[in-house]
Amino acid sequence: MTDADARPPHDAALRWLCHPSTCVAVVLLLLNDHVLKAALGTWWTGKLSDLAGLLVAPPLVAVVLALVWRRPRPASDRVVATVAVALVGVLFAVVKATPSGASVASAAWSLVDGPGGVRHDPTDLAALPVLALAWCVGAGVRPAAGADRRRPVPARWLVVLPVAVLATVATSAPAEGDTVRSVAVVDGAVVVERQDGEPVRSTDGETWAAVTDGDAREVVAAALATSRDEPGACVPDQPDECYRPLRAGDAVVDHGPLGVERSTDGGRTWRVDWSVPTELLGTLARRYDPPAGVIRTRQVAVLPTPDGYRVYAANGGDGLALRHEDGTWERLGHPFPGAREVLVPIPEQPDTPRPPLPLALPVGVAVALVVVASAGGDPTRPSGPVAGPEASRCSRPRASCLRRPQRRTSRGGPRPVATTSSPRAASSR
Repeated sequence: MTDADARPPHDAALRWLCHPSTCVAVVLLLLNDHVLKAALGTWWTGKLSDLAGLLVAPPLVAVVLALVWRRPRPASDRVVATVAVALVGVLFAVVKATPSGASVASAAWSLVDGPGGVRHDPTDLAALPVLALAWCVGAGVRPAAGADRRRPVPARWLVVLPVAVLATVATSAPAEGDTVRSVAVVDGAVVVERQDGEPVRSTDGETWAAVTDGDAREVVAAALATSRDEPGACVPDQPDECYRPLRAGDAVVDHGPLGVERSTDGGRTWRVDWSVPTELLGTLARRYDPPAGVIRTRQVAVLPTPDGYRVYAANGGDGLALRHEDGTWERLGHPFPGAREVLVPIPEQPDTPRPPLPLALPVGVAVALVVVASAGGDPTRPSGPVAGPEASRCSRPRASCLRRPQRRTSRGGPRPVATTSSPRAASSR
């Protein structure tokens, strides 16, 4: 068996993990997720995370595959690198290209890093070509022919491995999601002001269009400003039928209340017409991607229709809610021009509180310990048999290296020299 055959597969995987390109990608991933996203939070910070993550993930997968592979042979390094890159590429494509893949990934991510989400965004597939660079690095980390194959894996893997796992799993909290600030009725249509300040309008609550005309924008802006000062609204032809946001209690909460009250006597008495339990709103906010801002009913507006009237409620981070003509309520989500947004369902119960210590940290430490144990407890020890003149030298005390000294007899033959284990044994002779 040659030196190359004797090297275990995890040797190349750890060298790949310690390669300068991987180390730079780990630093870039940490800097982007925890600094740049918070400071800038634009489209290219998300794409930068994808690029860096696709350079870091394959060597991490290769380490796991190498521990299972256990077949030292010359081609194993390339096989492990190829399988790792292919596996990462397929999973990334499924998650980014399909809504179901993103949902499964979000659920899996939440088990490690607390409630969170993975965005379904086909445009992120543009980052896949960077896997070619990852494969070139992973397939080229084997020692070249004639090189010292006994050179140990760089000790920095003990730091890079847990940090890479932590950087990959414990991403920063995404920026706050969209918010519906106010709602009003203008010229037979409902208009909504979103967080970005751009108004949108709709006549049916299903399809929305941006308000682009200059004069129309001025009228809409004035109506929205007036509605912010008057959160309640009454039915134009029925002044005794009024609606207002659900009043908050004395308790100070991050979210809520989410609901609408109704009066049939012109505002003298009120009763709850629709509401969501406040204890569920924190969980609901975290299930948005990115997590929703403050969820609270801020305003209501009444839109007359041929069949009666509709009531629209501006609910902040939860978008809009609609009361149909028959009195039933429906959450609409956030209004966007074009297709309707996929609605986040109301949770049945609050999530389990998130642990104070991110689980990604002990996961990284556990993976490092497993690799250390698999490597024989000494990652700096050369792997494989030692050939050449070095074979007769012992780098550390071993039983096979403790040979008894010999001296020659008068007949020229060797004779063992008696060794003493202690001064007491020598004196007994």
